[in-house]
Amino acid sequence: MKLVAINRCCMEDDGHPTLTIGKEYEVIDVSRVDEIGVKDDDGHLHYFYKKDIPEFFTTEEENNTYTLVLWPESQEYMEKEWFQEEAHLCIDIDASYFIPTKYVK
Repeated sequence: MKLVAINRCCMEDDGHPTLTIGKEYEVIDVSRVDEIGVKDDDGHLHYFYKKDIPEFFTTEEENNTYTLVLWPESQEYMEKEWFQEEAHLCIDIDASYFIPTKYVK
């Protein structure tokens, strides 16, 4: 899975930036229960809490922008008529979906 940075992320200790807005990052590690790991701009494995993913990343598919919506918020979208055709299950994060950004409140 690849994610596109939509926000800057800096190291807490020295303020060094680790993400570039608009740059694509590959998810490297999903073995932790509450976190995913991506290689940052310096090539280091950087972990993000799954609940914080929508703050920092989105994904692009066929020129459409998607937002990762975590459970239980994703449930409200499941009843929409477009959901089955346009939403994509995030297999790495239980009950979470990539929702077209145009539908995200």
